[in-house]
Amino acid sequence: MAALQEPKRKRKRAPHTRSRLGCQTCRIRHVRCDQTRPACTQCTGTGRTCDGYPAYEEKGKTDILVQAPSISPVKTNEEHRSLQYFQHYTAVEFAGLHEHELWCTLVLQAGTREPCILHSIIALGSLHEAFQHETSFSKGFEQAITTLERQAGYHYTKAIGLLNAHIISYGWLAVDMSLLCCILCVSFEWLRGSYTDAQLHLNNGLRILTQWTEDQTLSTHSALSLGSSRFIRSTLAPVFMRLALQARTYTHAPLPWDTALLPIPQTLHIDNLKAAYTSLNTLLAHIYFAPRSANSLKQPNSISNATPGFLNSYMHILSMWSDRYTAYLATTTVGPQSTPQTALLHAVYTVTHIMLSRNHSNDQMRFDAFLPEFASILASAEIFLGASSSSTTTASIAPTFTLDILIIPILYFVALRCRDPMLRRKAIALNSRVARREGAWDSRASARLAMEVVAVEERGRCVISSGDVRSGDRVRRLKFETDLGRRCVAMRFERQSEKSWSRERVIWW
Repeated sequence: MAALQEPKRKRKRAPHTRSRLGCQTCRIRHVRCDQTRPACTQCTGTGRTCDGYPAYEEKGKTDILVQAPSISPVKTNEEHRSLQYFQHYTAVEFAGLHEHELWCTLVLQAGTREPCILHSIIALGSLHEAFQHETSFSKGFEQAITTLERQAGYHYTKAIGLLNAHIISYGWLAVDMSLLCCILCVSFEWLRGSYTDAQLHLNNGLRILTQWTEDQTLSTHSALSLGSSRFIRSTLAPVFMRLALQARTYTHAPLPWDTALLPIPQTLHIDNLKAAYTSLNTLLAHIYFAPRSANSLKQPNSISNATPGFLNSYMHILSMWSDRYTAYLATTTVGPQSTPQTALLHAVYTVTHIMLSRNHSNDQMRFDAFLPEFASILASAEIFLGASSSSTTTASIAPTFTLDILIIPILYFVALRCRDPMLRRKAIALNSRVARREGAWDSRASARLAMEVVAVEERGRCVISSGDVRSGDRVRRLKFETDLGRRCVAMRFERQSEKSWSRERVIWW
C-alpha cells in the first residue's frame, strides 16, 4: 500500500486592503479592484455593472468593515417619477455633447450609494420637469409645476444637509463624492436661476479641488484610492473647469480656478472630437483666468489689461490647436462645419481668434475688420441649432437646459461686437428663436439685452453698414443682472466716447 501523503497546507493570503475596500462585484469575482469611483474600471471596462463599495471607517481601522446602509432608491411614487425623469430626460440634456458617461451612468450609480447624491438627483429631476413645463399656461400645469418645485426644494435641502454630514464624516476619504455632489448643487441653482447661490457652491467646490490638488502633504491623501484620484483628475476637474468658464463668461465675480489644475500640454494631441473640445476649453480657461485676462464674452473690451506678449503666446497655442484639429479632421469624413459638434468647435475657435487678434487695441471700430468671421460664426450657429437662414418655422416652445457653454454667449458676442445691421440682427434672431438655457445664460434674455445695446448704439438712425455706427456711440462696457423669475434685466453701459456709466435701465422680455 502506498504511503499516505502529507496533506497540503492551505495557502494563506498576504494581508492587504485592496479587496476589502474594492467594489462588491470585484470582491465576488475575487479580482483586484482599482477602486475608481463611482464605478470601477474593472467592471465598466468589461461591460459589467459595478455594484458599489462597502462603507469604510477612517484610516487605520480598515480591518473592521461597516455594512453599507441600505439605500432604497425611492420611497414614494413622486420620487420614483423624478428619478425616472432625471434618468431619461435631465441626464441626457445635462450631458451636452461629450459628458454622456458622467451624467447618464456615473451620477446614477453614485446615487445608489450616496444619499446626498440620490436626493440631489431627485431634486434635479423634479426641478427640470417643472422647468420644461414653464411655457404651459393651463391651470393643471400650474399646479403640477408648483408641486414639482416644492418637491425639488425639499429634496435639495435634504441633499445639502446630507452633503455637509458626508464631508464631516469622511473628509478627504470621499472627496470625489463631495465634489460630484457639489456639481449637482451648482446645476440645481443655475436651473432655478439662483446665480448667487450657484456661485457660492462653485467657489466652495473649486477651493476643495484646488486644496486637494496642491496640498500633497495631507496624510489622508494616501487613503483615497488611485482610481478615485483618477476620477477626480480626468472627469471631475474638467467639469469644474467648464463650470468656472461658464460662470466667468457671465459674471466678473472672482472665481478660485487655478489654471495649474489643468495645464495646457506642450504637445497637443487630438484624436477625437471630445479631445478637441476639451483642449480648446482648457485654452479658453487659461485666457480667462490668467493674471492678465485677454478677454471675455461678457466684457469683450477687457483686452486692455493684456500685454502683447500675453496675446501672442495664446495666439500661438490657438494656431497649434487649429493645426492639430485640421489634421484630425483630415483623417475622417467629417467636415469642419458638417455636424453640430464641428460647427460648435468652429464657432468657438473663431470667437477666440477674434478676441486674440485685435491688434492689441481697445477701439471698438477694430471689430469691423472681422465681418467675414462673424458671418462664419452665424453659419456655424445655424448648423448647431438645426436652423437654416431661410427657415420661417417657429421655435419649439419646450425649453432646454445644459451646463456647457455652447452657442448662447457666442451669438450674444456677435450681436454686441458686430455692427453690421444684418448680421447682428441675425444673431439676435437665432437667440430669440430658441427657448434655451446654458448654465447661467438664457437665450431670450441675452437676445433682449443685445437688442437694447443695438438701440443704444444706432440711436434711431438709418444704419446700412457697420461704418454707419459712430465710434463714440459704440458700447465698450456693459454691466447687467438677470432676474429670470420676473423676466427682466437691469443694465448699465458705457459708450466709447464716455468715461462714466449710464443710468440703470430695466428691460423686459
